[in-house]
Amino acid sequence: MREKMRVEKEWLKTMAIEIRKKRKEWKENQRAYHFMEAPTTMNWEENMRERGRMYKAFRQLEQWSYEYRHRHIAYSLVRGNKYHQIERTVREGNEPNMKMVIRILEEDYKLKWININELPVQIDEAA
Repeated sequence: MREKMRVEKEWLKTMAIEIRKKRKEWKENQRAYHFMEAPTTMNWEENMRERGRMYKAFRQLEQWSYEYRHRHIAYSLVRGNKYHQIERTVREGNEPNMKMVIRILEEDYKLKWININELPVQIDEAA
């Protein structure tokens, strides 16, 4: 379990850095695209290709952020934090996908999480 925790912590650190870089790159590209004259001078096909490239980068950033959030919640639960300590306030409509958190806990950590106000418990191998 300790080895899994160490590996997960390294993954979380690495992904946090990658997400920050990607977000910065996305914002720079978005600003550059917005202020450059090219959108008006590009032909329609080039313009759509550029927009598609930017959309693809944005989708990758969204996917990484989504996975990072849920893995971070699972990792924090395993470390002994309760859910309300991990995310104190969550905007309506932006709640985490608890099914994904439970799946990560069960598959990666072999833990079962039944009550949101409690900590996950070890899954019995005999059951």
